[in-house]
Amino acid sequence: MLAAPDGCSASIVRAGSAAKEEILLCLSVAVCSAAEILCSISCLGGRAPMARLCSVNGNTHGMGCAMNTRAGNNKTTDRFDWLPLDWQPGQSLRRHESGVVLGRFLGAELSSVYQPIIDVASGQAIGYEAFVRCHAGGEAALSPWNLFSLVADDATLVGLDRLCRTLHVLNDLRTEEDELLFLNVHGRLLAAVSEDHGAAFRRVLDVLQVRSGNVVIETPEVACRDLRLLSFVHANYRINGFRVAANVASLADAEAVLGQMRPNFIKIDVRYLRNGDERGRLVELAAVHGTSVVFTRVAQGELLDELRAATGVLAQGHAIAEAAPPRRESIRQFRAA
Repeated sequence: MLAAPDGCSASIVRAGSAAKEEILLCLSVAVCSAAEILCSISCLGGRAPMARLCSVNGNTHGMGCAMNTRAGNNKTTDRFDWLPLDWQPGQSLRRHESGVVLGRFLGAELSSVYQPIIDVASGQAIGYEAFVRCHAGGEAALSPWNLFSLVADDATLVGLDRLCRTLHVLNDLRTEEDELLFLNVHGRLLAAVSEDHGAAFRRVLDVLQVRSGNVVIETPEVACRDLRLLSFVHANYRINGFRVAANVASLADAEAVLGQMRPNFIKIDVRYLRNGDERGRLVELAAVHGTSVVFTRVAQGELLDELRAATGVLAQGHAIAEAAPPRRESIRQFRAA
């Protein structure tokens, strides 16, 4: 999601009127040159808010802040009728005729896909992890990681990272109030933002009327190299109401993380663990600290059968469902026989 950098100022001006309320949210955004993005939300009668996205510096890196509401019973296709169908100068978001929102960065068109995370025992989704896809001319272009690697300066990278998360929350079609949205942050963002991680992000979610408690911030494996910074970042996000997940690359990394902090989730590529004994050790260790384990990249149904033996195990991967556009198609159920 897009959030202004920590330390930004926000002011809300309310015009008192029974028929019309106008809210002006000003966020100071430091991207490339010192840019400012003004997001105006007008609420007419009982209608859903409409937002106008402006990037005053007008460059191709301009970050956009789009506001939306979950209130009311508006049709999905009507949620973003305030966004243009075609790209406009200085804007980083547009809507597709299908109703989904697309982003733009350095000539690449960005879209959202979501992969379910299930409780292995019940087969029910507890949430979805969002991923960005990059396209050029309608075809898949750079991988997201390659796109991020093209960005040399931290400020622009932070802008891209937040633009992607904004895109994901706007396209999120969670069907249950208690479902979680898992959002990744780039490793360089953790050090680029000096303090109070998540404060500005939470203010944006407040305007979007999205509970921060339903959002899980995922830190990358590389963050485990500096446990002091990781602990500080996790604490900041949790103070601001978010849940946190630490991606780890080994059982040893998981032990080190759990020795210093208590993330809500530990996520690990199931291929990093040699056998069922190591998986069992991780699940037991995490349970002692009140942490849930998510095994990722689960590609075989046979492995799911093995994972059911443990209590409270979560999983995601191709054996469960592919990452898909925001249509919330049915998920194959893997219930115990």
